[in-house]
Amino acid sequence: MAKNSLSFATKMVARGFKSYFVDRPMVISFEVTHNCVCRCLHCDKGGPSPGEVRMRPEDYVKFLDMYYPVSVQLSGGEPLCRDDIY
Repeated sequence: MAKNSLSFATKMVARGFKSYFVDRPMVISFEVTHNCVCRCLHCDKGGPSPGEVRMRPEDYVKFLDMYYPVSVQLSGGEPLCRDDIY
């Protein structure tokens, strides 16, 4: 019986690791804006982006609740230019 219990426990732990690490994305990257005040020479995101279409903060939350990633990356221009997400 002890051998079966150990085998069962090992399978349950393996299933938990698979669910946690494999069945969900490790990283989700959101490009939240193209606006940036820096105008770096190496970057194509500098300056304002008129007519930029943006996701609402509530949509980001729904997306994260659906996929539950291990980590989230905010990218694009300068994410902190958006006063509705910080």
